[in-house]
Amino acid sequence: MAAAWRALHAQGQAGLQAFESLLNDESRFVRTWVAAVLISRGDNRGVAVLEADAEMRDRHGFSSQMVLREWRAKRLKCPFGEVDGTG
Repeated sequence: MAAAWRALHAQGQAGLQAFESLLNDESRFVRTWVAAVLISRGDNRGVAVLEADAEMRDRHGFSSQMVLREWRAKRLKCPFGEVDGTG
């Protein structure tokens, strides 16, 4: 996911739009990683995805809960590291 994020980010606006479209991916793992990146960058469209996943009472749901907790506390950083100084 980190390599995909960096490759898409390097493509500019078209790459970012492609990345954002993954918010609707069939895989909950892809959706939540994308959501975490988006909210870490100030794009709140990922909040609903993480909230829905957090309702699942399993390990991944717990991870989504923690991502939301860190975001609400304003401590969330991009899970893939900095690419351009944001996140």
